[in-house]
Amino acid sequence: MTSAEIARLAPNLDIQKDWRAPTHLAESIRRVTDFLTRHAR
Repeated sequence: MTSAEIARLAPNLDIQKDWRAPTHLAESIRRVTDFLTRHAR
């Protein structure tokens, strides 16, 4: 499985398993915003 391989190769990866349902939209947006805040220059 590709996602398992990526997770193995990138140990600091932040995985969100439940992301497709509309109920997870706010959490997805928060996580992406946090990631971009931490990694943007």
